[in-house]
Amino acid sequence: MESLSTPTIFTPRERGPQPARWRGEWPRHGRAGPLVGAAAAIGCLAALGCVAAFVARSDAPARPVAAARHGLSSLPAAAQSPVSAALGRDEPAYSVLHLHARNPAQQLRVAFSRRGVTVASGQARLGMALTAYGYASALKPLAASTPRASGNRVSYRRRSLTEWYVNGPLGLEQGFDVAARPTNGRGPLTLSLAISGNLSSRLGHDSVLLAGRGVALRYDGLLVTDARGHTLRSWLGLLRGHVLIHIDDRGAAYPLRIDPFIHQAELSASNGAEGDQLGYSVAVSGSTIVAGAPFHKVGTNLYQGAAYVFTPRSGKWANMTQTAELTASDGGEEDSLGYSVAISGDTIVAGAPYHEVGANTHQGAAYVFTMPAGGWESTTQTAELTASDGAGDDQLGYSVAISEGTIVAGAPDHRVGSNTSQGTAYVFTMPAGGWESTTQTAELTASDGAGGDQLGYSVAIAENTVVAGAPHHMVGSNTNQGAAYVFTAPPGGWVNTDQTAELTASDGGQSDQLGYSVAIAENTVVAGAPHHMVGSNTSQGAAYVFTMPAGGWESTTQTAELTASDGGQSDQLGSSVAISDGTIVAGAPYHDLGLNLFQGMTYLFTPAGGGWTNATQTEELSASDGTGGDRLGSSVAIFEKTIATGAPFHVASYVSKGEARVREGTVYAFTPPAPGTSAPGITISSPANGASYTVGLDSIFAEYKCSAPAPAIVTSCTGTVENGAFIDTSTLGSHTFTVTTTDSEGISKSKSVTYTVVGVQHITLSKRPTLSGVGEKAKTWREGNALAHISANRQSPLGTTFSFSLNEPASVTFEFTQSTSGRKVGKTCVAQTAKNKNKHSCTRTVVAGTLTFSARSGANRVSFQGLISRKKKLELGSYTLVLTATASGEHSTPRTLEFTITG
Repeated sequence: MESLSTPTIFTPRERGPQPARWRGEWPRHGRAGPLVGAAAAIGCLAALGCVAAFVARSDAPARPVAAARHGLSSLPAAAQSPVSAALGRDEPAYSVLHLHARNPAQQLRVAFSRRGVTVASGQARLGMALTAYGYASALKPLAASTPRASGNRVSYRRRSLTEWYVNGPLGLEQGFDVAARPTNGRGPLTLSLAISGNLSSRLGHDSVLLAGRGVALRYDGLLVTDARGHTLRSWLGLLRGHVLIHIDDRGAAYPLRIDPFIHQAELSASNGAEGDQLGYSVAVSGSTIVAGAPFHKVGTNLYQGAAYVFTPRSGKWANMTQTAELTASDGGEEDSLGYSVAISGDTIVAGAPYHEVGANTHQGAAYVFTMPAGGWESTTQTAELTASDGAGDDQLGYSVAISEGTIVAGAPDHRVGSNTSQGTAYVFTMPAGGWESTTQTAELTASDGAGGDQLGYSVAIAENTVVAGAPHHMVGSNTNQGAAYVFTAPPGGWVNTDQTAELTASDGGQSDQLGYSVAIAENTVVAGAPHHMVGSNTSQGAAYVFTMPAGGWESTTQTAELTASDGGQSDQLGSSVAISDGTIVAGAPYHDLGLNLFQGMTYLFTPAGGGWTNATQTEELSASDGTGGDRLGSSVAIFEKTIATGAPFHVASYVSKGEARVREGTVYAFTPPAPGTSAPGITISSPANGASYTVGLDSIFAEYKCSAPAPAIVTSCTGTVENGAFIDTSTLGSHTFTVTTTDSEGISKSKSVTYTVVGVQHITLSKRPTLSGVGEKAKTWREGNALAHISANRQSPLGTTFSFSLNEPASVTFEFTQSTSGRKVGKTCVAQTAKNKNKHSCTRTVVAGTLTFSARSGANRVSFQGLISRKKKLELGSYTLVLTATASGEHSTPRTLEFTITG
């Protein structure tokens, strides 16, 4: 959202120069198509106060500003108004009662009505009313609106535009919230306010001066920022009794969504490509984040993989590409380097589970990289770690972990005795001279292991303790319930050994897969069970916490079970876990966020005062630019208070307009407030999280409050609608309600709840576009050379004609997909190569091309002869066409058609 902090009617401020007149050409604002997410908030701080400081009388000197007793004048200019608003909210003297208010600090009397606001001081009176809004060439009159008061705040609602006032010690602040960009016109965005009363007005330097009846007022302090926090050019005008607020909104971001955590940065690869899956694995240590992209192409080697290193700029995380790219000098096709990563200090280890060792395909290896003296730079490995008893398909490096000079790597398909895929964890200790290529120091196995357990599917290490997951281990009669095994080093150092303890879940069930992910910090182990049933939700998932008994590790069940309060079926919470300094992070990569299926979520858990107990999340981390299928939370890592979480299927870029999007993956970094500060708090009472409301029948009003840690105070507390305002329940489906607060220390925080609007019989109020009557003239046809287009003709000599109907004008996307055979490499179905041809076959769906049309309401026909661009044709073969309509940011239910192109 844009934020417009505006004119302080009588408090002069130091400001930079503003343009005397508009320069440059304006783009035309037409109706070519809907704006994507066109929503903005404009806030104008128009303090109608501080009159005492500007009274010009011949018989009395000017008095000091009464607000000085609050110490507001010593605050930064940007903080004065929000702090004033917060103080006014807490002091009853500034409350608005029956649409009337007093301002004791500024000796003002204020009245609100449908005609606008009137401010009086002594015999002076000033009236102001918003009368028009739009682009300068197409200003539209605004109808009168009934004011609504809540505490020290009054608002006027006019469809997409809300005008508001807040009473506080610095005066009466004025602001505007704009929900949508005007649809046509040119020139600057303009708000026109009619002024009345007994004061004369003239335009000064960057201000409007109002004087008379012994009072001199100044209307200035205009400040406009867009959704990204960029300051927009703005200036004031005066024309025939109207104050004009002008804003250059060219290039402004619409809208901004603030992530539930304090700060978010997006890390991507400068050379990323489709299917790289950056963020498949992630690790963090100190100020360094490392992320794996196991399917990255290196040279001509498909899926050789790479690990990317990211370091913050000037000590702060921001959107960036890698500092360094780490690859293997002996890497080969399908090695999948970066399938797992870990970092400790200046040392990084990355697994390549499908690396060929000697004649053993997919034996796997772990590569060690040490930071050069000058800092991280693109390089190859310092050492390569392999197993002396390794065999084909062991997949060493499927998981890796490091603690100072000790590395542990899992080989989940290693044969132990006669047990195929029982799995093992290998320990490597650094030689005295530093890391060099070597084989294991010790091999860790489970004394009760069985074929298919896959011990080493996940591993973690803290000093002399290793934990390894066996997600397919049978517990009792429950197949695939899973377990986590703890190994402690003997006094003399690591040797071949079996477990010290076996950790299981007391409420574990069949196929829970406990141990799918593991983490350890000091005396606490956390293990994910992504397919655990929570309530009636299959595969909602859980993270189990185990704390070490006083006498040391022994076989036991969990201390606590962590779940998500908003979890759903197939979320798979626990697919990834991490722990540091008493905070546990767990990923749920298949969590649906609104209409975005599988966008994914990362959950934070902190212990209660007495230690870990069964609990739901303390915080949720999501991506502000997340989309369906991102799978955020596929990997997580935490070091102290820095959190990294991977979204390996995030769309990082587009090839070109009308062609397939590129899911190369990304990593998000989240950091807390600055040291010594605490985040403000938010409580949302209504709408209730997870509640269902009946469309058209339930009347829901927003109820929330914000708090700040002492000595800070809350300076803003805003929700999707105002506190106490009616919440629209006319649209079916899932909705998110978000409250954002900022305190006087400049710390911001947001919190969201979700609720669902359900229908009743005979009532359908969905605003989503609807595709119906989807069909095609021919299922088998020959290609032609004409570009696809909306057609008025019912006949087509070549190709086919697709037909569909819409309930409203919309943008319609055609996505042409093909099913093709592949080979299963790990969890992924990839293209067949000579190296993987003996792996299990699988079916993969590839996108052959995409087209987008602007379609009209009613019947539409698209003549199609196989061209998806001027230079690209679909090849001969069978295809599935997926049709999706988009209007006003809402998407229709996809529809599909099948067809075959012949020669």
